[in-house]
Amino acid sequence: MNRQIMADQAAREQAFNERLVQHSEAKELSAARKEWKWHAFYTEEDGEPCPCGYQYRTSTVILLNQINGAKLDGGMCCMHHLPDLNGKALIDAYLHARLVLEITLPPEALQLCLEEKLIDAGQIRIYRDILSVGVQRLHNRILSPKQVGFVRFVNYQFLKLIRSRIPEGRSITLPSFMNPFPQRTRRERLRY
Repeated sequence: MNRQIMADQAAREQAFNERLVQHSEAKELSAARKEWKWHAFYTEEDGEPCPCGYQYRTSTVILLNQINGAKLDGGMCCMHHLPDLNGKALIDAYLHARLVLEITLPPEALQLCLEEKLIDAGQIRIYRDILSVGVQRLHNRILSPKQVGFVRFVNYQFLKLIRSRIPEGRSITLPSFMNPFPQRTRRERLRY
């Protein structure tokens, strides 16, 4: 059983790597991977099958080729073996920041905001200085309201950037274990 699962996973990785090279300028996998960067992601309740053949895709990552501008999408089933491209830290930061705006963003999220010119290097330095006090103190309100407001501003810029990259007609939904307000039926809403 394990051998079959591993063989299926290897075949999916191979299929994705072939698609990656096919849409790249370079024709060697190691060089082709350097052309791509994480661009966006979205989620689907009952997603369409991934191009690699995996049937249950719920999170889709979109990669952007920096040389020719091509876009390539794939599920996390394809992206897990590309830790430098899958944007897992950015996705987790987005999902948590939607719930609590005072979370500490990972360096990847700050770098993305810097590349898109939403914040500058000085603001990143201030952000890190404020949060060097510690996340626990941020939630215990030891920081001044102005400092908390600045952290919220930077985090909001990140949320705005991620939302602007979602393809039209798509959305990002919170996983059910993270959603504090799950969708309820009309009967359940009337009960509360």
